[in-house]
Amino acid sequence: MWRGARWPGRSRGPWDPASTIQFIGPWGVAVSPNGEVFVTDNGGGQRVEVFTSDGQFLRQWGSLGAGNGELSAPCGIALDRYGTVYVADYGNARIQKFSANGDYVGQWGSEGSGDGQFYYPSCVAVAPSGFVYVTESDNNRVQKFTSDGTFVAKWGSYGAGPGQFSSPTGVCVDAAGGVYVTDLFNARVQKFDAAGGFLTTWYVASAQAVAVDASRNVFVVSQQGTPRVSKFVLAPVPVTGTTWGRLKAMYR
Repeated sequence: MWRGARWPGRSRGPWDPASTIQFIGPWGVAVSPNGEVFVTDNGGGQRVEVFTSDGQFLRQWGSLGAGNGELSAPCGIALDRYGTVYVADYGNARIQKFSANGDYVGQWGSEGSGDGQFYYPSCVAVAPSGFVYVTESDNNRVQKFTSDGTFVAKWGSYGAGPGQFSSPTGVCVDAAGGVYVTDLFNARVQKFDAAGGFLTTWYVASAQAVAVDASRNVFVVSQQGTPRVSKFVLAPVPVTGTTWGRLKAMYR
């Protein structure tokens, strides 16, 4: 385990962009095929930092802006099997692609509600097939793309019915292509097939982030009451297996 340095505060001077392992707003985390850990920092950092699995700093990239490779409140982050990095550039309404070393590769998206446009893309996930899924908290939908950003499909609208959302935040994909989405204000996780067909849902208060392992155990971060991580087993009805942790609340 490792911890980023605390925000130094005005009395101790401004945040130092040259420093390492100094998190202002760490948000997304992903692990590469070779075990490196990638973290988005959307506070003062506006960057991606890379560490070894035991927390040793390796490299970083990014700065505040709207140009190629610049970031504005980077949130979700994901890697494909080749090590290409995808970042949900929340404030710039786009997805950016980088090499594992931080070299800019490409981008897609603009602000709006059309196909391939975004209003606040909050999370990104890459399926084993290579398709890229993006959740949008304000458009209340999931969009599916090829790895080069070509629009494939979308689903979702505002509401509380199956396949509808009220601020979808996290997204992940299992080995069989099942897509899991945390539906924050509907207090649930929804599961879909790879084309967006609704499969099942279950209650999780304040569900904000989701991950799934090779055995299809589903892990959900929630922030109501005592912030926690809960583990669910889909067999076939979601059953809570384990809950643990006291996470620092995201909002005060």
